[in-house]
Amino acid sequence: MVKRVEALRPRIQQIFDGLVDDMLAGDNPADLVEQLGLPMPTLMITQILGVPYEDHAFFQAASRRAISHDTDPDDAAQAGQGLGEYLGRLLAAKIEQPAGDVLSEMGARVTAGELTCAEAVTMGSAILIAGHEASASMISLGTLALLQNPDELRKLRENSDDPKFVANAAEELLRYLTTRHPASGASPSRTSNCTAPRSRPATVSSSSWPAPITTRLNSPSRTVSI
Repeated sequence: MVKRVEALRPRIQQIFDGLVDDMLAGDNPADLVEQLGLPMPTLMITQILGVPYEDHAFFQAASRRAISHDTDPDDAAQAGQGLGEYLGRLLAAKIEQPAGDVLSEMGARVTAGELTCAEAVTMGSAILIAGHEASASMISLGTLALLQNPDELRKLRENSDDPKFVANAAEELLRYLTTRHPASGASPSRTSNCTAPRSRPATVSSSSWPAPITTRLNSPSRTVSI
């Protein structure tokens, strides 16, 4: 997955630049969440999954309806069902004509008997939901954190050509903005026929980070972000 995303870097940069250009050409002030934070993750994930360009508008609109916390539950369920049916049709097409994307790999595993079609569609939906939620939140909250810490924003601007600094800065922002972690040994909760651990906020050790509730973009990164 890492190699695939790295190979998509030029396309992802093109998508990002286009969204920023559209935002700058639009109303002032702009809505960062609506114009960048929400569409960017969906468009990235369509590239990873292998959604055809002509279906991007449907995929983006349906994804937003299915994932948004503001969507009516019935509407969200309908949008989720529509996405599942769409992914099922796309999976079948990828089995017939595979390409270099995640759904094609899942299709190969279905053909080999390692996955069922339903399992592959569920995995595709999970990639969409997990990737969208985290990325959309971090784009917006990361921007806010930098604006609230102008010295750190200055450092990022001064070192924007240094890939190592930028990568470490991203990890530090993820560490700083993390709102909850899975808790080991937590009591389970039952959902349908599956049992999942409850989550609770985790504490941050001051022995690991000298100032755990502040952000310093040049701090040594000790996080493993998913």
